[in-house]
Amino acid sequence: MVSISDELRGSVREYLWHLFDKSTFEFHFTSLHPSISLLSNSFALLLSSLLQFEDIPKERALSALLKCQGPNGLFSDPKLDADRSHYHDAAYVKLQQTFLALSALEEHSLEPVHPLVFLEPYKNEEFLTHWLTTLAWKDPWLVSNSVMFILKFLIFEHEHRGAECLPFAGFILDWLDRNQDPVTGFWNIAGTADLHNQLAAAYHFLFYYDYLSRPLHYCKQMIDSALALQFDTGLFSPYASGGACDDLDAIDVLARCAKRTEHRRDDIDAAFERAAAAILGHQNADGGFCYSRAPAFRVHRLFPPNLRSLRRYKGSLAKYWLQNFKWQAKALVAMTGRSEKWSFSGLPLSEIPMGSSDIFSTYFRMLSLAIAGTHLGDTSTIRFSQFAGFNFLT
Repeated sequence: MVSISDELRGSVREYLWHLFDKSTFEFHFTSLHPSISLLSNSFALLLSSLLQFEDIPKERALSALLKCQGPNGLFSDPKLDADRSHYHDAAYVKLQQTFLALSALEEHSLEPVHPLVFLEPYKNEEFLTHWLTTLAWKDPWLVSNSVMFILKFLIFEHEHRGAECLPFAGFILDWLDRNQDPVTGFWNIAGTADLHNQLAAAYHFLFYYDYLSRPLHYCKQMIDSALALQFDTGLFSPYASGGACDDLDAIDVLARCAKRTEHRRDDIDAAFERAAAAILGHQNADGGFCYSRAPAFRVHRLFPPNLRSLRRYKGSLAKYWLQNFKWQAKALVAMTGRSEKWSFSGLPLSEIPMGSSDIFSTYFRMLSLAIAGTHLGDTSTIRFSQFAGFNFLT
């Protein structure tokens, strides 16, 4: 049985207090170096809401979020503007900050000062069609984030400002319906993405289907695809020791699909038990969770896989071996004592050694356990959100 025990909740609370800055009353991303930003405050506030940490001071962090909003409605922390991402352009990072800030503010019943003026172009079906069709769908994991952001903003403006935006959110989801892959159940629009990449994209869409009470097609196929991605570690990331994003993606997709079909229910239950045990192995002595750990060297990964393993790589033995040689190389490097680095969204401010605790990983790991536990009947005091976003679960 997967359950968030009082002991686990207490250790995570202690970690959150450890990240709390007593001079600014805000939250660091990591305890390893000064790292307060809109991102760290948002993740701390979302985690605090999920686990109902009422004793954690939140007023300064919420005030800091509000101060980051510009007249056009976008949120932008100057520290992150100067902290160039290794992976994303400045426009993406501002949309990401806006998504996270609005989510955190909603959870604590606060309204932003400015309307989302930047959203105006997206209130046009012709514009949306062009935008959706020209996204770089060869990497659905990446571009699905942008779709997730815009859907959130449209729903937010509808609910908080009374703007007629909901039809445009529906238009986007209608487009996704027409472009869903009937084989995997996911969104492989360019036809080039591997199954893992497709799964990550699906996670960014499915909570909107639930939130807006829309029909969801190909649930059985999505369940088959997600279960095929579980590794012998119990986790779902091609990185051999899991990943806080990847593992949540799979658990969330499976849980949402399981609400709509009884297909392979026993397999899903067993997968969640295995995943939860592995996730708990990512908690550190400080009470926080890490994004991943260095992969262990496994000789069997260098040999031909079974058909189930090949499916992750679109049947390509070359792709399988390439990925697994990369894992084993990382494992050998880790054995020398060198630590691989990780950062959220490629932002240097959040860069830490792989295996160290951080607020984002702690939030996503606890959210994964909460979703898996709820699916299995856990009655722990978890406060899922009533708003569209990561914390929403019916």
